[in-house]
Formats: sequence, C-alpha cells, structure tokens
Amino acid sequence: GFTKTLHNFLKQKLQILYSIIIFLKMNVSLTPIFQNLQDSDLSPSCHTNHPTVTGTSIIGLLCSDCVLIATDTLGSYGSLSRFTSISRIIEVGRHTTVAVTGDFADFQFISDRLDEKVRQSRLLDDNINIGPREIFSWLNRVLYYRRTQLNPLWLNLVVAGWDKSLSSEGLPFLSYIDMVGTAYEDSSITTGMASYLVKPLLRKTLPNVENERTLTSENGRKLLSECMKVLFYRDCRAYPKYHLAAVSKEGIIIEDVLSNFGNWTIAEYVHGYD
Repeated sequence: GFTKTLHNFLKQKLQILYSIIIFLKMNVSLTPIFQNLQDSDLSPSCHTNHPTVTGTSIIGLLCSDCVLIATDTLGSYGSLSRFTSISRIIEVGRHTTVAVTGDFADFQFISDRLDEKVRQSRLLDDNINIGPREIFSWLNRVLYYRRTQLNPLWLNLVVAGWDKSLSSEGLPFLSYIDMVGTAYEDSSITTGMASYLVKPLLRKTLPNVENERTLTSENGRKLLSECMKVLFYRDCRAYPKYHLAAVSKEGIIIEDVLSNFGNWTIAEYVHGYD
C-alpha cells in the first residue's frame, strides 16, 4: 500500500513539472497577466480607523440678518499642533458655506465632491442655484450611505447659508450633520469641545427664541469672539487664530484670519505647579 501511494504522489508531481516545462517552452510572459492589476487589487481592503490630521470645534450662530460661523486655523496631528494656517470653511455656490470638525483628508474629499456638484448645476444653465437646504440634504445622504458601508467619513459638518427656497427674500439657515448621518437644524450649533464649553455660554446669552431673532450681526461677532477666547483657554486642541464667515442675502464673506490670544496676566499669580 505504501509503494502504491508513493507511486501516485510521484506521478502527480511529474505531471505538474511536465506542465511547467511546456508552459516555459511556449515563451509566455507573465507580465501581461499582472499588468492591469492595481495595488489596491493585490492588497486587502482598508478603511480609516483613526483620523490623522484633525480640526476641532465649530461655532455657528443665527442672527437677524445673517448666519455666522467661526473655526480656528489649526490642524492637529494627534496631539501635535502641526498645521497652523488651514481653513475649515468652504464656499459652496453663492449662498452656502460648509465647515468641518474631524479628519481633514475626508474634508478635502467631500470638498471636491461639492465642487463637482456645483459645477454640474451650473452646466445645466437652468437659472436654478443649489441652496443650503439642498446641500444639507445631499451631505446627509452621503454621510449616512458611507456609514451603512462601514466606511464612514470622519466628519461633523455645519452647513450655513441664506435659504431662498421658502421665501423670495430668503431666511438664514443653519444645520448640523455628524459622521453617522444624524442631522438637524438649530439657531446655534457647536461641535467638538465647544459643545461642552461654549453651548452654556450661548444659552446664557440667548435664553429664548426672541433673543435669537433680534441678535444683530455685530453682537453676534462679539459673542463668537468671546466663545473662541473661551475655547483657547480651555481646549488643548484650540488655537488663538480663527476664520469668521458671514452669509447674508448679499452673499458670503469669509474674513481674513482674526486673533484672540486672551488675557494671561493672571498667570503670574498661579503657583504650586513648578
């Protein structure tokens, strides 16, 4: 029985060797077989598990005549303040802005898709412009779809704009979408650590809806400046320089970099941490 088993084993090996020799005699190159395969075809599928370069809080505020959004200019590489002059606010069309908390690479991806969306709308030349409500709905679907594919975009988005879909004059619009597709509209929105540090300050300043409707853009800017100062004091991922965007019926204005270093004179009285 052992002799027969050994004979069959050697027979199989000889047949394989004979096939290899015939294949080599045909001078068939293996290169064309793998020429059309990309690296992604030869490697396992990988999804983002941890964001690399991230941005922190966003503060959005509805005013009587505009919508205000503030974000700092820091891109953190882990706990390292790696990039100090990035912008996390983009213009989408004529009356919409989108700001991001989370992975900056995913923000660049979604920014490219939004540019493509606006370009396609303009090519139609039908005198219909994409407004903030349409952008909000589309982003909501995109983030929810990516979540269902178990490959989410690591982003929390704030969409602000001047919505002309409900009235000819238009109304201020402010909304929020997180990485799993949860979305809502509100009169004041915060993300990141601002949800814990700044939201109470907003509620104290704007205790009811009537205060929000009568809030002027000038007072809103002062309030956002105070909020950004609080974040710089308390959030280790915050930065003293920030962008402020205002969206009104006239259009979008994203101001140059503003600074708010706060007041540190009290530091000389702090002892016991040497």
